[in-house]
Amino acid sequence: LLPCMMKMDAVFVEGVEKPATWTSAKIIAAVIDLAGSLGIQVIAEGIETVAQRDTLKAMGCPLAQGYLLGRPSASLNDPAFQLDASAVTATRQLG
Repeated sequence: LLPCMMKMDAVFVEGVEKPATWTSAKIIAAVIDLAGSLGIQVIAEGIETVAQRDTLKAMGCPLAQGYLLGRPSASLNDPAFQLDASAVTATRQLG
């Protein structure tokens, strides 16, 4: 049984557009490729700059979360989300 989605932690996303963090870019590319080959969607967390968003979009990452795209918010329709509002964030399609 495979998951249908996976989140890529913000630690990999931070500075992905800078040459000093190309190791992170290689890891991100590998995760996107592996997930894609298994039919799993990837959500990149921690998108705070336009450069990060554009770099991840160019790398083929389909979804993203972060302050650039929307602040964390609680869902009024799901009581489970009201227990920990910080866990719910806006997810945006990059493609």
